[in-house]
Amino acid sequence: MRDFRGKMDSHFPLTSHFSLSSLLSPSSLLSLLFSSIPSFSYHEISSYHLSQMDPWVENQERKEMKKMKKHFDMLQFICDAEHGIPTSCPCGGRIVDEVSTNPTDKDFLPGRRYFTCNEYKNDGFHFRQPWVLGVEEEVRSLRQDVDKMAEEMHKMAEEIAQLKDLLTRK
Repeated sequence: MRDFRGKMDSHFPLTSHFSLSSLLSPSSLLSLLFSSIPSFSYHEISSYHLSQMDPWVENQERKEMKKMKKHFDMLQFICDAEHGIPTSCPCGGRIVDEVSTNPTDKDFLPGRRYFTCNEYKNDGFHFRQPWVLGVEEEVRSLRQDVDKMAEEMHKMAEEIAQLKDLLTRK
């Protein structure tokens, strides 16, 4: 067999037939096969793709992504804000006390009371919170505040007693 310069290769006689697979293991063959393929990172591919994209399409996609992000951020703000008695709706509307006229809605009185945005639509961007839940959450929050203040008062009373002891000893 001849090498790339045309000289006879002394390691392999002309009569022997061999294959590359008989000399190398399957994993070595795979590594040789894939070592010649250039590898690209996701960032390189996506930046290449974006550079080849039509500027108008790119602009439209960016606008759509911003619009979706704004929508989901607003939904998160609404969910985070629905605690206690609402004072105003995130849409800017005012909160009104509403009594449901639906006969299946029963609370302690005929009808069920809600804190509702005056511009309420069932799209997830406006408040319509049952009155009982809002009041319960507000009372729970106030009780926690009272408990914290009571603990602080006990700590202050202990500190005052210690200070009195220090002053009377001298």
